[in-house]
Amino acid sequence: MLAAACGSAPGEGDIDDLIEQLQAQDPRERAAAASHICALGEEGAPAVPALVVALKDAQRSGEPTTPFILALGKIGAPAREALVPFQELLRQRPEYRVQAALAVSWWLISGDGLTSVSILSPMLQQGDENEKLTAAACFAQIGTAASMGAPALSQALQDRSVIVRIEAARGLWSVARDARPVLGVLEAALKAPEASARRRAAQVLGEMGPAAAESAPALRELAEDPDDGVQTAATEALKRVSD
Repeated sequence: MLAAACGSAPGEGDIDDLIEQLQAQDPRERAAAASHICALGEEGAPAVPALVVALKDAQRSGEPTTPFILALGKIGAPAREALVPFQELLRQRPEYRVQAALAVSWWLISGDGLTSVSILSPMLQQGDENEKLTAAACFAQIGTAASMGAPALSQALQDRSVIVRIEAARGLWSVARDARPVLGVLEAALKAPEASARRRAAQVLGEMGPAAAESAPALRELAEDPDDGVQTAATEALKRVSD
């Protein structure tokens, strides 16, 4: 989630220019600066005070806060001062994209996966399909630090949406590192009517590597799928599970 939201890294020596840009009048310029700082990771630490101010300003004015949240998250531990405004945002900004960004960034800054689980689990249990998919992706990104989220992810394996089941399986594998609960769900998804679901299930099995070795026969069969994209995903996954 965070990597996809970051812009390109600025050239050497440009951090001061980006800090100045965070104070621009145009909110689009401030958001663009945050996106570039996000790409710097911990090297963006000098911008933390300006990012916190920009975050608070965006909150007060009703502008998007996610670019600043994500940039602070990518900076990591040096951005601990952001946790106080994060707490306010958790109470005041219920939008699921904001909540998801807060969950991942909170973990990146503090190392505390429990708070992230408390944010993501209700989203996964009660949200619409987009919210569930976002929560599952965040669980996958956080990994074993969010192991307490396993019950919510296990419940989502029964969701009526096949793509939610697939992403919940990916999240559960990431937080629990136990292939047994997820292989059946993913193998069933390999037979879904939708090519996009078959392709994604194969990709997730590939991500699991040798832990998904027992799914090799199903992937071998899928490599003959009439959809070219599915064939490619199955072939690549078969290589990875067989290594």
